[in-house]
Amino acid sequence: GVFKKDFIVGLDIGASSIKIAQFRKAEDGLRLVKTDLKEIKQVQDATLDKKEIIPVLNDLLKGIAGKSKIIVSINCPKTAIKSVRVPYIPRGELSEGIRLEAKNYFSFPIEDALIDFEIVGEVTEKGIRKYQVLVATSPKKTVNEHLALLEKTGIRPASFIPPAYALQKLGEVFLSQEDKIECLVDIGSQHTELAIFSAEGGKGKNLIFSRKI
Repeated sequence: GVFKKDFIVGLDIGASSIKIAQFRKAEDGLRLVKTDLKEIKQVQDATLDKKEIIPVLNDLLKGIAGKSKIIVSINCPKTAIKSVRVPYIPRGELSEGIRLEAKNYFSFPIEDALIDFEIVGEVTEKGIRKYQVLVATSPKKTVNEHLALLEKTGIRPASFIPPAYALQKLGEVFLSQEDKIECLVDIGSQHTELAIFSAEGGKGKNLIFSRKI
């Protein structure tokens, strides 16, 4: 239809550069159409310099934002992802259960944070059926800053993802499916993301540990 979005854009607003990758949807998956990178002045206090970023965003996304689903990488010291195993309960109850337990998953307070999760598989642990779940958190302040910035460029993102989740998706595609430990590292100007993967029982490569350095 007229409003069908045939493209997906990955957008990464970093501390010293903004990067995009545009993909076209095809029957056999995604086809890379365009990549671009623009450098920006590095912000020392980890806040978004709107006057610096907005013109760059407008330039990068000119002509493609309206017809693309935009997925934005979001990051700050308290943006993190954790792989956990949770009891096998009805999915309707799982969301509330994870939100109640999330404070035990992360090493920093998450009272003022948003929580989301994705079921990546099922496992049997000591004869008990469980879900393998990726749980992500990011402060409401960080999310709201990005939303306000993107709104000024007319962008409504389809989703926000932490860098470690992007590494998880890379791991699913590019890492070997052998039962061994492998690691991906994303080196940024302020943070480095370390993601460790394992293939369990030939079920694919899954994130088992991540750390921001």
